Amino acid sequence: MSKTFKEWIAHQYDEATQQIILNAIPHGNVLLSNIPPELEFLRGFVDFGFENLGLPTVDFQQLLDGFADNGVAIPNTQWKIRYKGGMGVVAEPIDVELVLPNYWKQAVYVVNATNQYTWIGKLVRLDQLGVDIDFSNYRDVGDGWELKDSL
Repeated sequence: MSKTFKEWIAHQYDEATQQIILNAIPHGNVLLSNIPPELEFLRGFVDFGFENLGLPTVDFQQLLDGFADNGVAIPNTQWKIRYKGGMGVVAEPIDVELVLPNYWKQAVYVVNATNQYTWIGKLVRLDQLGVDIDFSNYRDVGDGWELKDSL
């Protein structure tokens, strides 16, 4: 039986180190599995931005733990995402009860292989991006800004 990433780090590190690792994993993970069409916008270098969701500490910790354990369900889909260590983040059919908030896309940003931001959620702080963004290159799609296809 394979261990989840959370189980693996629990056997390797003290609690303080585990927390540092858990805080880092939602940032810059690449989805390596087959991505379902409704999650295609996540293809690339992804920062899930859980810290931008404004969750109470207990809920934030539960989200981190779930992401590193059995995964967290994506609202209004049949999919969950979970961190699998060296394999990165995978999308899998839902078999968990922990669900991301409905506004989860607003906290995410995605960078493609040519270092272009392809998705910038509306809760992402501009200081997180490290560059000035010309939003004329993006279209407003409700929860965020998506890079226009013509680029």
